[in-house]
Amino acid sequence: MPAETTSPALAEYLGRVRSHLPVRTGGDILRELESSVRDRVDDLAAAAGRAPDDEMLRKALAEMGEPETVAAAYARQRSLVGPADFRPFVVWTTILFAVHLGLVGVATMLGHPLALGPIAVAPTGPHGLVSTAAAAVHALLLDVGLMAFVFGGTGRLRRRLDGSARTAHVETSPRVMAGRIALSILVALVLSVFRDRVFVVVTGNETHPLFTEWFVAVLPLVMAVLALAVVSDALYLVLGETRFSLAIDALHGLAGLACMLFLLRGDPVLALPRLEQFGAMHVHVNAFLGDLGTLVIGFLALVFAVKAVRRLVRFAQI
Repeated sequence: MPAETTSPALAEYLGRVRSHLPVRTGGDILRELESSVRDRVDDLAAAAGRAPDDEMLRKALAEMGEPETVAAAYARQRSLVGPADFRPFVVWTTILFAVHLGLVGVATMLGHPLALGPIAVAPTGPHGLVSTAAAAVHALLLDVGLMAFVFGGTGRLRRRLDGSARTAHVETSPRVMAGRIALSILVALVLSVFRDRVFVVVTGNETHPLFTEWFVAVLPLVMAVLALAVVSDALYLVLGETRFSLAIDALHGLAGLACMLFLLRGDPVLALPRLEQFGAMHVHVNAFLGDLGTLVIGFLALVFAVKAVRRLVRFAQI
């Protein structure tokens, strides 16, 4: 099939692939894919001893596979919901959204929240159309996030069962490592230098820190974990993925896990200062800040635990 020939079938196929590709790299991927298709058509034409035609093109496209599957081969590592799962994701999200809106309607008719075990669906507010629209947007965002989490998690599990993630390979490109080092240094600067300039409450001409004295006392422990992060990423930058750099990175994961568990057993990290202006809300705000800190630290503990396990697995593989 001549390169200058434009085929509606090829254009439709490439268009379907393009809709599932990353924006920045989609053009390059599409040109590579088109070249592969045309090369396959030329091979079929040479084997048949005749000029390329639409039948050969359709055969080449069929050999490539469904557009969503082809796109998934390129976009799998960049998307939470892969192209092959996108249509089921839209269908199930729509169903969940419709059920959610129905429950909101029932709660609104009853005039009180609808309790479904640990979940409560609130009625719409008293502002008519505005409240209804706000409830619909809230339900949509919640349902999309929930289904993205479900499809993303099941997709990763399925790929592992299919054997597509047999190694715990570490991305050690200079750009990634330099970015991680810069992020660790930035966090260290914020916590040590700008902590009491950014995380503060302002009353009149006075500023009051939100970080508690207990956290300030254990801050050196956090800084040590950040310093170890810089060292481990610098080793990747210099040595690449070796057993030594993996061992240091696994040590960083274990140290971070120990640090987070220690923080979970201690006092709150953030707390509203005891000021007269906040007397009425002091207890409720501090309860919220305490729960928020617990969730964040607990999530970080899980991240460090997973990192340590993956690095130890990779250490055993090489």
